[in-house]
Amino acid sequence: EHLKQLTDISASSSQGTMVQEITVQSISISPNNCPIDDPLNLSIQFLSNELIKAGRWELKYMVDMTGKRHVIELAKSDTTSYPKGVSTSSFSIPKIDFAGVKKSLLLNTGLLLAVLYDGSEEIIQVSMVTQITKKPDGTLSRAIFDPLQ
Repeated sequence: EHLKQLTDISASSSQGTMVQEITVQSISISPNNCPIDDPLNLSIQFLSNELIKAGRWELKYMVDMTGKRHVIELAKSDTTSYPKGVSTSSFSIPKIDFAGVKKSLLLNTGLLLAVLYDGSEEIIQVSMVTQITKKPDGTLSRAIFDPLQ
């Protein structure tokens, strides 16, 4: 399991006169540097300066294709409130379904996106660069990188 300290990822959002500030404190990704079809477990710890009344996370994987982007919806959390202070949200994806994406396109860099909404307003997006490589035996492997490096 890789624990990434992400003290510099933050976002501000204004709702009326209130300014919502979110700071991602850590991300845990497991497994990592593994076969492409292994499960994906992602946990994000974040700090909010205000109550998030209708918080909802969406997890997506984006592949850049010539002339367009292919977005794979991975998971959506239930809507919940997150208190002022530190909260954690976790996802467990049994397998990323790459159906419809050519294997040659997967070998490009992709993005794992975790987006937090409050109602319909996007509060913060955490973008994690993902590199898919072909091993000598022909299998595909994934590595998800710290967005600050």
